[in-house]
Amino acid sequence: MKTTLSIPQASDFSDRRGHVYALELEPGHHTIDGWQVASAGARIYPRVRAPALKFEVQAGQVLYLGNLHAQLTLGHQMLFGNKAAYGAVPVVQDKSTEDIAIAEKLTPTLKGRIQSALLPLGPWMVGKETERRTDPLPMPFMPKK
Repeated sequence: MKTTLSIPQASDFSDRRGHVYALELEPGHHTIDGWQVASAGARIYPRVRAPALKFEVQAGQVLYLGNLHAQLTLGHQMLFGNKAAYGAVPVVQDKSTEDIAIAEKLTPTLKGRIQSALLPLGPWMVGKETERRTDPLPMPFMPKK
């Protein structure tokens, strides 16, 4: 998660906004236990936390877990014509053909090594209720003269 205001990186995809991530993990059991979406200075997260997504990694394995994507509910128009999200539904999808090709292009040492180990496909939510919390405005540091 970025913690500083910066220019957004270009998308890894030609038809939608997003990125392919490759994370190096220690062998063993792992979980993905939550999600949030940042939009127009606010964070959107589930009202009730869904059960964690669990997976196991063996030494030397390279796994494709799936495409974790948030389907946004867009609201009012913002500056420059964009719309702010006021709701989101996280979804696990199998987009392995496209995602693995991008991962192998970004990290050539992964070519031919990626195995599919999909997390449960479909929405990853309990109910449809989300919360929206406005991020605090960062105060600039003003040194004493």
